[in-house]
Amino acid sequence: MAEYDIIDRYDVIPSARNGAIKLHGPEGFAGMRAAGRLAAEIMDALVPHVVPGVATQELDDFVFRMMDDAGAYPATLGYRGYMKSSCISVNHVVCHGIPGDRPLKEGDIVNIDVTPVLNGWHGDTSRMYLVGDVPVKARRLVEVTYECLMLGLDQAKPGNRLGDIAHAIQSHAEKHRYGVVRDFCGHGLGQLFHDAPEVVHAGKPGTGPELRPGMFFTVEPMINIGKPACKVLEDGWTAVTRDRSLSAQFEHSIGITESGCEIFTKSPKGFDKPPYQAASAKRHTHDIAAVAGDAAGLARAERDRIGPAFAEAPAPQEAEPLVPDRPASRRLAPAEHGAHLAALVEEQCRGLAPCRHQPCAAPYQFGAGRAAAAEQCDAAAQQHRRGQSGRDHRLAHDPLLFVLAAG
Repeated sequence: MAEYDIIDRYDVIPSARNGAIKLHGPEGFAGMRAAGRLAAEIMDALVPHVVPGVATQELDDFVFRMMDDAGAYPATLGYRGYMKSSCISVNHVVCHGIPGDRPLKEGDIVNIDVTPVLNGWHGDTSRMYLVGDVPVKARRLVEVTYECLMLGLDQAKPGNRLGDIAHAIQSHAEKHRYGVVRDFCGHGLGQLFHDAPEVVHAGKPGTGPELRPGMFFTVEPMINIGKPACKVLEDGWTAVTRDRSLSAQFEHSIGITESGCEIFTKSPKGFDKPPYQAASAKRHTHDIAAVAGDAAGLARAERDRIGPAFAEAPAPQEAEPLVPDRPASRRLAPAEHGAHLAALVEEQCRGLAPCRHQPCAAPYQFGAGRAAAAEQCDAAAQQHRRGQSGRDHRLAHDPLLFVLAAG
């Protein structure tokens, strides 16, 4: 049976998930509303830039600059060794695509996933973009995926259960003979990047935790033209369809209210699904580079410079984030972000940061065993921060430190 915690104070930010579903009040809704709006504004601002020829890294730099200008920072940057400000997944990439030098091509479908942290609150959202003239088959997949999301959100109201959301999504997708990805799911969020509950996108009505006012979570169905199966590539992050079929995803962060749900990440401009007619003007690649500015280029250089320090760490699907310990009102310059990431590396080497061991740090990847292991890992990490049993936890999950200690 699900456990629920009523949150009545926000001056102490939790350091790890405890398995209980949090029920928030007006202050929590206000925080999520602001973070969600910023995330949606970033999605809107990207519309004219997602064009043939632009590199996905340039889009990532743009995301970084917008968050920094707003006094926020990317939850993904430095998260378990992930060194980008967004996830950008193209065509058959299901999720967690890593931005890079690959230019977008005419006919691509692209998912961009961002999570700005604003005043301690996480606004998590993703949206699909059509690059130029996209084939009818791909367009239809994108349309149905958006319909799946909204049909799921129709079931997000008090008294219903998470299984009702999952069933609505699965029924609509399978009616079109599409596959619903089971390997990844939505999640609770708020002052933590990933929290209880796990929100699966295929299931039976009337099952799962009951929806109660004050719950915050994401709904983010991943729908494949082919079979649901996917695999993670050697980089430890990029998930692709096993049959190489196209995949699409939309994501909203929501809060359960007394009568239904509030969508925190709804587009202020009405750009909730493509095609985004009002922003059809195309811009050349160098334009977005100019908008992102030299500062974003410096940020990329810092991330690339520090990146090798994370190379030995196995990358999980999702886990408790490593976030900068700073007031959200003070923006960090890109070089400061790099210095902060270097500090995180040092903390991880000393065992002060949460464990990066993949099996115990992936509550986002669905499975009761993995979630239980993640909670045990989080508890051990908290103990270490309090100076209790940290050495045993660190040695158990870091082979390099184990070898050094044994020597």
